[in-house]
Amino acid sequence: MKNTNGKHTQEEIESAKEVARKYYSKTVFKGKIDSIEYLEDLSSLSSYIHDEYKNWNIIAFKVYETLKNPGLPRIIILAKENDKKIGL
Repeated sequence: MKNTNGKHTQEEIESAKEVARKYYSKTVFKGKIDSIEYLEDLSSLSSYIHDEYKNWNIIAFKVYETLKNPGLPRIIILAKENDKKIGL
């Protein structure tokens, strides 16, 4: 997978984090997100990423919410094929 193990810039991380926030704002978790934390190591997530996306730029976050399972992170994985801006 591309761009794993902390190879994202702070700007890329913040941009992707905003996409994750926008995604969750359109779900039952709207207003229920405590924090979103960048995951540097994606090795444990490899089996969850479809083969067609493994050569894309992958960025993932742990998302902590207060609605269903406080304290247990949800994982959101974002992929972009090229250097264009990530968006919903």
